[in-house]
Amino acid sequence: MFKPCHIKYYCLVLYCSLVLLSDQLAAQILVTSPMTGTPAPGDYYHPSAIQLSPNFSFTASSGQSLTLYIAPGCLPLPASPSLNRNYVLTITSRLSGLKTRTDLTGRNSCEISEQIAYYDGLGRPVQTVQVQASPQSNDVIQPVAYDPYGREALKYLPYTASDNSGSYRANALADQLAFYSTPPPGVTQIGSGSVTYHETKLESSPLSRAQEQGFPGASWKIGGGHTVRITYEVNTASDAVKQWEVNPSGGASYSKNYDANTLTETTTTNENGFRIVEYKDKEGHTVSRKVEQAADVFLTTDYIYNDMEQLCYVVPPLPSANGSNSAVAVPTSFSEADAVFLNYFYAYHYDGLGRQIEKKIPGQGWQYMVYNSRDQLVMTQDANQRLSNIWLVTKYDVLGRVVITGKYSTTATRGALQASVDTSTYLYETFTNASAFYGYTHLTWPDISSGMNNRVLTVHYFDSYNVLGNTAVNPNSTIYAPPSTAVDSLEQFPQNLPVASLTNVLGTDNYLFSVMHYDKDGRISKAITQHYQGGTVAYNKYDTQESSYSFQGLPLQTVRKHYQPSSATPQLTINTWAAYDQSNRPITSKQQIISPTNTGAIITASKSEYNELGQLKTKHQHSTDITANPANNSFLQHFDFRYNSRGWLSRINDPLSTTDPNYASTLDVFSEQLDYEQNNTGYTLTPNYNGNISAVKWQTITPSALASNLPQEQKGYTYTYDPLNRLTGAYGRGTTSGDGQFTEYTSYDEAGNITSLLRRKNAAILNYMTYNYMDGANRSHRLISVTDNGNVSESQATIYSYNLNGSLVSDTKKGVTNIFYNELNLPATVNVGGKTINYVYDAVGIKLERKVVTGTTTSEDRFYDSGIEYNGNNIDLVQMQEGRALPSTGSYLYEYTAQDHLGNIRAIYGDKNNNGVLSNDEIVQISDYYPFGREMQYSANLIPSPDNKYKYNGKEYQSDLAEYDYGARFYDAVIGRWNVIDPMSEVNRRWSPYNYVENNPIRLIDPDGMTSSTRDGAQSEDDNVTRDLQQWAMDKAIEATEQQLEGTAHYSNYYNGGGKNKGGKEEKGKHKESGPKYNKYGRNISWDWIPVWQQAGAMTDAIQEKDPVKFFLNWISGVVDLSMLEKLGVSAIEKTVAKIFASQSVKGGVEIGTTVLGKYPEYINLANQLNAKRFSIPINIWNKMSQAEQWQANVKFLDRMIARGDNIVLANRVTNLEEVSGAFRKELDYLIKKGYKISSDGLKMVR
Repeated sequence: MFKPCHIKYYCLVLYCSLVLLSDQLAAQILVTSPMTGTPAPGDYYHPSAIQLSPNFSFTASSGQSLTLYIAPGCLPLPASPSLNRNYVLTITSRLSGLKTRTDLTGRNSCEISEQIAYYDGLGRPVQTVQVQASPQSNDVIQPVAYDPYGREALKYLPYTASDNSGSYRANALADQLAFYSTPPPGVTQIGSGSVTYHETKLESSPLSRAQEQGFPGASWKIGGGHTVRITYEVNTASDAVKQWEVNPSGGASYSKNYDANTLTETTTTNENGFRIVEYKDKEGHTVSRKVEQAADVFLTTDYIYNDMEQLCYVVPPLPSANGSNSAVAVPTSFSEADAVFLNYFYAYHYDGLGRQIEKKIPGQGWQYMVYNSRDQLVMTQDANQRLSNIWLVTKYDVLGRVVITGKYSTTATRGALQASVDTSTYLYETFTNASAFYGYTHLTWPDISSGMNNRVLTVHYFDSYNVLGNTAVNPNSTIYAPPSTAVDSLEQFPQNLPVASLTNVLGTDNYLFSVMHYDKDGRISKAITQHYQGGTVAYNKYDTQESSYSFQGLPLQTVRKHYQPSSATPQLTINTWAAYDQSNRPITSKQQIISPTNTGAIITASKSEYNELGQLKTKHQHSTDITANPANNSFLQHFDFRYNSRGWLSRINDPLSTTDPNYASTLDVFSEQLDYEQNNTGYTLTPNYNGNISAVKWQTITPSALASNLPQEQKGYTYTYDPLNRLTGAYGRGTTSGDGQFTEYTSYDEAGNITSLLRRKNAAILNYMTYNYMDGANRSHRLISVTDNGNVSESQATIYSYNLNGSLVSDTKKGVTNIFYNELNLPATVNVGGKTINYVYDAVGIKLERKVVTGTTTSEDRFYDSGIEYNGNNIDLVQMQEGRALPSTGSYLYEYTAQDHLGNIRAIYGDKNNNGVLSNDEIVQISDYYPFGREMQYSANLIPSPDNKYKYNGKEYQSDLAEYDYGARFYDAVIGRWNVIDPMSEVNRRWSPYNYVENNPIRLIDPDGMTSSTRDGAQSEDDNVTRDLQQWAMDKAIEATEQQLEGTAHYSNYYNGGGKNKGGKEEKGKHKESGPKYNKYGRNISWDWIPVWQQAGAMTDAIQEKDPVKFFLNWISGVVDLSMLEKLGVSAIEKTVAKIFASQSVKGGVEIGTTVLGKYPEYINLANQLNAKRFSIPINIWNKMSQAEQWQANVKFLDRMIARGDNIVLANRVTNLEEVSGAFRKELDYLIKKGYKISSDGLKMVR
């Protein structure tokens, strides 16, 4: 760690870090001229340099000291609010110990932050000024304006100004326009233009409903034809909306359409001019949703409700005739035994208490749920588990926390099990610390402590460290010990925090033990976890990770130590450091690897620079300069980013050049140009205004080893889409190889299943595949066979088969004869090509081992320990923040990755000769991809040693299966489909549950195999066409390894969450994450655990490349990817917090049921009383969000709630919707749009 210089007598050299300012409580003094004579004791700083004159001296008395340090960007905060305006000044401390106004006086921008909100005479905000908050330490001003009716019809983008007084800017609108139209000197790499606001055209009525939404940029201005337009009407007879009725014996039928003028009709037209139409009945239920497939041709999804207003069936679009696949017609009546129902419809059954007890997903068998009298979900079973008579069980403590999960073997029916649970005396378990049953009472039914196929899968401990004295649980009390230096009560008695866990290694009797220590703010200070290297469990095979934080909860340093039984000395020590600017933007990341034989040098892995809007402007990789502010020209590689007026990423470096314009001697290893509505690539293209990418041009430096086979050239694609945003064509471009190379064309049925795919290689047809989904009544989403009439070597037909869960079990082309899945629906054994691949996971889906056996010979035995990967007993590589580290004669060689806008790995390189300059022969791998992810095969491809298997989307490639491991599922990039049904398929029911990213792989990714999103976690357009993608691409240039947790001990007073889920309807997001780079936290996180997440997060410095706002939005959406932790070697977090959070998820016990909405603070109080879920965002993140981002986070929370099918309780009775305002009103409107209505008593939302 780089510490401030505490100077006594004389100090000559001053390179000191900003990150330890939290240790300094006295006011700091800005040095404005050379220091001469004898200064008074105290702390002195300067943003760049301090000069000491020759006659400088300092004499210290007892207890006195002189501290001089460099603080880049730290300037005095002389905020001078305009006294002729109403205002609120908010001062936020960045240091501990600042408690009074006196303490805050004389502070600089690195010690405190100031925000001034100005209000008009009606109490409305009219301007917000964040003092010196921009990267150039300018004020950030957010103007606010109202129309004559007091509505904010124009929402202006923020701008910055060099006058740092914090005063009210009377000419803010003119200044803001000038800022974007003609950016001031030094303001670069921002989206510029004359339309600098979001404009909403509101109807002239008391409802003030939005009729049209414009966005920044001339292309999206209202009146320009590329806005989002909304119309509100009632249905007509020609709309032909079917009026379904549930049959008493099951199924449904319709004999007529809804009469005219009985439904509300809302039509949303997106920026490209295509429509989505929603129909709602008088109760507010969405009964039908139509999406435009072609001009005036719509695909329809119908929603069918019973008399209790419960959603019973969903009828999605059915496919028409295509090739050998015959059409599937919508029946006028169906039963639950009909083929069309089994293959395409969604179905839900409820008990008398309104709890969802059975569920049917297209292509899967029925799923079953059992609840206790607290409405907690205690047993679940899917179709595959039913075949094995296995139920997954969850046991709770008195506070509703999941303490034990396991599996239970029985042939009993769901009804019989429900009856047994109903008559059970005990509802919860109590921790007694006895030696029996892992220290818990084990009184709740069923008994999983013994019996054939019964097993405990996870055990969790809370509140105290007493369990560490239990030898039946703790494998070694010396290693897995409580804090030895605890001085705070929270450190000694971490109430309501997880302190330890046991996690079963599936298929074995072994358990991995984990322990967590906390600091006084409840943040994890140390974690100790067992690992599985070598395929065995031992008390002395473990990792430790210690972490320190800033006062605001940002990670400053982590130390991970990796132990093996062979030595008490760590096999590996990984140190990471992080530094931030005055607004907590990550600036530098430093790291060091220490082995038993070598203390590696500290290196600066990355340095980030931002434009005045806070968007990542430049990222530098690898420097041996480890000062607080390393020189930019000392780095090996530089990535420059450009954005358009919508905030969408438009460029990474410049593909027209191979050298960096700012550093002439530096090769730009990868560059990329993205076109949306404008043409910057020079290709002939069809413009897209809704965020779809129209064209891409890239250039990758050709390695020396490929120079004779691969020309140095600019390559690219122009893309075409259908009105559903599905990619239909990708026409390859090349300046040397010519156009038409590596082209790909696809067609689809109405459900989103690919029906044909043509792929070219060097203009020859590589694949020309037609897809068969069976014929007649047997047609379904399941791909039965593929006929490939392309390249001779790939032209054989392929036949597939599936199990009852709809998971692939055989593939004739690859020689896969059987895939056996474990309890989490993850592949446990794969028989392929005469080999057997065995995967080992723990009980929350973390992949621990991959073993390949041919006969009796083991050809591969790979172990995964949170970013440390072993090949047998030898460390093969260590995943790091910017790439990987490879063992090299006792030390480690760093290799870095270049990624495109989707996170695809495009190049791997390193400074092999340590001269600080990248040359062609130091590029060890390059990769280009077809749109759906198949890697382009050139005449000679470069394969590094060891082979980098993390490629498309940064996911691990399984070469013997030719598939990518995303965590929840494996993806086949050759055919563009998943091989397992989407665990979150109910979030978007109109798509096939096997579709990959809604068939738009140019814009969307799937971070974990569960749901598609843009790389920053935003939903696809089809989910919310009105969202603004402002800042969408900011994170696209940031590697997946740089997502990180944001720690804080505070909560928002506006949205505050916590509490437990209670029973009700089942959770959709099964936690099936696996794989060393893709282990995710459980999708349905128990909200009681949010404080742990907030306080314990940020265990590494990976956050420095990730905007915490965007990360939190990803977390709300459930798409957090632990690859960044793996790359940093975060064993402790992954094996502790991740396991505990994940175990709150479906497999092994789903927590679902009740969510509370309402006004603050009533909804918080009620949620606590009901032990229910509620929305929460850490205050430090909430304050950084724009209003659009705040609402985006809210929407993601609501979508997850909808997907689970929670019971929705209102903390405030609603009898007249028009009397509700603010965020609560927006939540209600959103749910009504999704098919909900307010119950007759005004206290619930129901469907």
